[in-house]
This record gives sequence, C-alpha cells and structure tokens, in this order.
Amino acid sequence: MPRHRLAPIKGSAPDPSMLRSLVGAADADDRLAVRVVMRPRPLGKREALAGKYQRWMEGEPVRFSEREIVRLQSPDRTELRELLAFARSVGLEVAGVSRPRHDVVLAGRSEVVADAFGVDFELFDSPVGPRRAHRGEIHLPTHLHESVVGVLGLDDLPRHRPAGVATVVGRSYSPRTIARHYRFPTSDARGQRIAILAFGGGFHRSDLDQYFKRVLRIEPPTIRTKLVGAAANAPMDRDALATFVDAFNAPGATAAALTRQFGPDIMDWAKATLEVTLDCQIAGAVAPRAALDVIFADPGSAGFYDAIYTAIGLGPTRCRPATVISISWGTSEAIWGGHLEVIDQALRAAAIRGITVVCSSGDFGSLNHPKSKRAQVNYPASSRFVLAVGGTSMISPPLRKRSNEVVWNRHALGMRCASGGGVSGHWPRPGYQRRVEPGRARSWRNPHATSRDAYRGIPDVAALADSVGAYRILLGGRRTIGAGTSAATPLWAGLIARMRHATRGALQWVTPLLYRPELDGAFTDVIRGHNRISRHGGAYRAHQGWDCCTGHGSPRGDRLLAALASLYERPRAKRER
Repeated sequence: MPRHRLAPIKGSAPDPSMLRSLVGAADADDRLAVRVVMRPRPLGKREALAGKYQRWMEGEPVRFSEREIVRLQSPDRTELRELLAFARSVGLEVAGVSRPRHDVVLAGRSEVVADAFGVDFELFDSPVGPRRAHRGEIHLPTHLHESVVGVLGLDDLPRHRPAGVATVVGRSYSPRTIARHYRFPTSDARGQRIAILAFGGGFHRSDLDQYFKRVLRIEPPTIRTKLVGAAANAPMDRDALATFVDAFNAPGATAAALTRQFGPDIMDWAKATLEVTLDCQIAGAVAPRAALDVIFADPGSAGFYDAIYTAIGLGPTRCRPATVISISWGTSEAIWGGHLEVIDQALRAAAIRGITVVCSSGDFGSLNHPKSKRAQVNYPASSRFVLAVGGTSMISPPLRKRSNEVVWNRHALGMRCASGGGVSGHWPRPGYQRRVEPGRARSWRNPHATSRDAYRGIPDVAALADSVGAYRILLGGRRTIGAGTSAATPLWAGLIARMRHATRGALQWVTPLLYRPELDGAFTDVIRGHNRISRHGGAYRAHQGWDCCTGHGSPRGDRLLAALASLYERPRAKRER
C-alpha cells in the first residue's frame, strides 16, 4: 500500500473534556464508514454570484436559483479527484460521492481507516455508553488540507444535549395564549413543513393526541417520524415517565434530588423525552395546519450533519424539504472543535435554499470554558446561518403588556439558568451584524480561528423562557410545563412558518433581514437584566437596541410580518416598473 506524507489538521482533535475514562481499544476489524466533507469550489471575485452572495449575507432579500445553489455547493472537480485518488491508494472503498452535499463516504476496516487518517482508535465512556474516539488530531496529505473541511465518523462521541428545563412554579400558559400575546399573524401555517431535530428520547403519540384534542381542543397536526441510521423514536416508558413527571412537579424538586432518586441515565432519558415532546407540542400549537417531521439521529457530529441534510431533502433518509428547521439541542463551541466547520456547511446549505434554521441559544447564560473559565456560546446557535433564540421572563405574570419582559435569569430545579448569549470564539461577525456591536467580555477564542476581527454575537431574538409563566404541556399523561430557550425555539419556528404561509412562500432565510433598519419597530426591546450565572467568565447586560442577552428582543408578530413582506414587495414593484 503506498504511503502518503500525512500532516495534522489543526483543531481536529476531540476536546479533552469529552474523553472520559478509557474503556479499552477499539476492534481493528470493525467496518467503518467515514464522511469526508469538502469545501465548495470558491467563488471568483469577478463572478456575478459572488456579489449576490455578499448582498445576501448583508441582509438583502435574495433568492438563489437551483443552478446558483449547485454552483455554491459543489466541490472543485480537481480537488475531488485528488481526494478519491488518495482514498483508493490507502485501500479505502469509495462508498458514495455527493456533489450537493460536497462530501465523500469512504469505507474500510477500522485498522485501515485509522492508518489512512493517522489516528489510533480507543473506546471511551460517554453519557450514552462506550464510544469510539481518538486522542490526537486527524492527519491528511498536505495537498488535501485546503480542500477538506473535516472528517466525520472517526469518532462517534455525543456532542450535544437538550437545552430545556422545566419545573412547576406558579402560573403556566397554553402556547397559543403566548402566541396571541406576541401578536402572531392571524393566518395559519398551511403548506409549511417544520422539521424538528431530535438526538435522543422520543415522544408518545398518545401524549400528542391527548394534548391537541383534549388540552388545546384543536385538530392534531400531521406528524411523521424520520429515522437516520440506527436512531429511533425511543421515549421513556409512559408509566415510568408519569412517575418521573410527578416527582418533577413536586414542590421543591431539584435536579440533584431527581438524579439521586432516578439515576443520571434515567434523568437524561426523561429530559430528552421532555425535549422532543415539548418541541412537537409547542410547534404544533402555534403553527396550525403545518406538517411536522421529527427527525431522529445519533447525538454525534455525523448524526447532526445527516439530520440537517435529511431535513432539507438531501440526507440518507428520504424526507420532503422543510421550510423551517427547529433545533433545541447544542453545546459549547469548544466541545465541537474541528467539527464546527463541517456542520456549518450543512447549515449554510439550508440557508441558501431559503430555509430558516432556528436554534436554542442555551440555558446557562454566558457559558464558561472548562479550562480557561472564559465565557463562550452554544453551537449551532452561534452559526452565522441560523436564527439564535434567547430567553425572557415576565416581571409579573399573568401576561399583560409587552414591555413587561426582562432577561431570563432565575433558579430552576436548584440550578441557575439564564438566556444563553455572548460572542463566538470562532465565527467572524457576519455582514448583516455590521450595525450592532456585541458587548465585551473575557471570551473563549478558538486558537485556530484565522480572523482577528469582530465575532458573531448571539442571540438574534428572544421569547418567553422562564419557568414562571411557562408553556403548558403534557408528558406521560401528566400536565407539566416546558421552559428554557428550547421552548422559545419551536415558538419562533412556528411564527416563521406562519409568516411563510402569509407571504405565499416568498419569505426566505430570515436572520439577516432582521438586522435591517426597517425591522427596528418589529420587536419589543428588552432593556433590563443580565445573563451572568457564576462569578467566572464574562456576562452581558441588556440595553437599548440589540444585545447579547435577548438580541433584538421578543417578537411583535403582526409588525414583523408587515415589515418582512414589504422587503419582498419592493423588488417585485421595481421589476414591474
């Protein structure tokens, strides 16, 4: 077998905090399939598409043709040939090539794969059992470094968890009541398809049917389950779930006490089941007549990548393309490491197709990096190609007036929780954020990030996330509540679905549009509160205008729809003249 001169890809090693106790060596005879993700062919400076793409990133309501999407996504032919030649020379089988996803699937025995990429496989403990990983960086021939964005499948460590929290504290509201409070458009979401990504747990169909028919007294939405790889809709047993919810709802319940009572594995299973059920019930409640596709995938990076492409109709599981994607799972940028760029390629693919991906900004304020103790943010919320959603609290429920909101920052289940927000340590500030200035904090910085300019700030928007006056849901046949930014996320997904229908599908990726001056009156600005939860790291304070606690603020749905619709009317009127 020919030998190639391999060199390490900087930043490709798993974060050491993920490598728990060593279980043992991986089986050298296991058959593995890895996905090598390539960069799309760079745009030439004189290409007309380059200017159009830049305008799109700066907030112009641009729509790409199918031909332009193919140009933006496809890898360079020469670089693709070089990668395929390398794979064959080291004894790997080329199991698939996708130009729309700009990736190549390579297969072979574990020992051959490890040798090809210069890594040593070991098994490490994880929250979902023993998982394969490697300690050092991935290696590739130097001539492939520029063309390869990353490699998925060399480790299958779980990199994200649900963000939701809940506990019964005071009054709760139907999601439909909260939608009316935010003046959602009166139109329904007919013809829209919301993809809900799930990486554990599941839902009971009986809970959903009972919730929509008996609690909300509306027709249940069409809900389809899509399974990626070996993933499954695996909710906690309904009777056991009811027992858990009863303990969860008990006065004074804390996460620590529940963990002692049920054990950490049951806690994780119950939280994941809560997350998936909550997402379905809130999205279905506030986006009537929309179809819901619940896409289950493995919690590793490869599963996340495949789930996104499944949601846009290009994944390994057949699925009609979504118009909105809701993701309530994530973790800090440092944990994702070298896979940030890979996942971002998939998120970009959704955005250029006009699909808005709505992500929870997290429930733990300005997160602390485990080593430096510096503030950091959640990914995928920090991606430039998603809509990041933060959280608010009502000063004095019941719902009265929109100026009643402050930054969500409260104890829940014995933990301090707050609206996730801050400044990315990896992604440069996108063109559409040029009018805002993220606050300063002692922030984590990826040592391999190339830009030294300003960085992306999150969240973009916010909505109610507090456990006081939270979302009324049904779990295990028991009424309880959902809270956190992962409850605000499907709420925003439902709002976007309604606006897509109201604009007859004209509305495209919304994130950059929200930063245009025409949208300034479409939000309730949240100017009080902060997202500090510990004495370490940075924290941010709310202030007038966009900030790193609640972004632009909470929605005024009717104004938001009118302002966005007018942006698409102007180009049409200009063409007609």
